[in-house]
Amino acid sequence: MPRGLSSGAVWQFAAAALVVGGITAAADLGGLTSISKWVHALPLGDKLVHALAMGGLCGLADRAFPSRPLRRPCGWLRVTPLVVTLLVVGEEVSQWWIPGRSFDVGDLVADLLGIGLALGWRRGRLASA
Repeated sequence: MPRGLSSGAVWQFAAAALVVGGITAAADLGGLTSISKWVHALPLGDKLVHALAMGGLCGLADRAFPSRPLRRPCGWLRVTPLVVTLLVVGEEVSQWWIPGRSFDVGDLVADLLGIGLALGWRRGRLASA
């Protein structure tokens, strides 16, 4: 494996990406209506799922594919989390054109909050190591 990459971390990220991608595709195709109703019935359930899924995915990607900061003034901004964030934003925006789905700024905020929390947690772990 290239330097900095961990085989276990890459497999964990790949598994999480497949699960999140599968859930996203199933939701976009209308295949999760019973689960979706249950999640939406919980107070902030949908937002919590978004934050956990996207935060977890970003955290695993950041661990599996360590990257350098983009620029000196923004030392917290690295390539891997930026790519995940752009994919998450793109998926949420794409729902404008998917029948039966709709763009929800609350979902996007929950996604970004989850990503931010994952990066903050990772940064704290690296600083204490």
